[in-house]
Amino acid sequence: MLPALGNLHRVVDTPRAREFAALAPSLRWVQSHRWDDAGEQRALCVLSNAFELPGLEAGIMYVDQGCTYPVHNHPPQELYLTISGSGRWRHGGAEDLVEVEPENTLYNHPSDVHTVEAGDTPLVAMYVLWGEGLRN
Repeated sequence: MLPALGNLHRVVDTPRAREFAALAPSLRWVQSHRWDDAGEQRALCVLSNAFELPGLEAGIMYVDQGCTYPVHNHPPQELYLTISGSGRWRHGGAEDLVEVEPENTLYNHPSDVHTVEAGDTPLVAMYVLWGEGLRN
């Protein structure tokens, strides 16, 4: 398991978060091509690597407390469902970061610049990408 996941015991703020925390150790976690920290601060579970999901990339993003997922953009549109942890998100074409609580959805149009900063607990969100430019 990647080092960032050492704080899974802090993923408890919603019923879904507690279910996720119980399941998370059994999932296959990887680091993203967007950073080179050997899984110290962030981890991905790419569900579309385990399941055939034609036209979709889906997974779970884990950002450890106080850490940031790098600013980036990509051609496919993207939907997030926040599972646990509050964070400051830049999404949907906005310039500023806004506070988002667990169990909310966020949408990024194709090529929207976006990022997230986790607060004082780990941030967990499901993501789905689809549309032009998808790599699968």
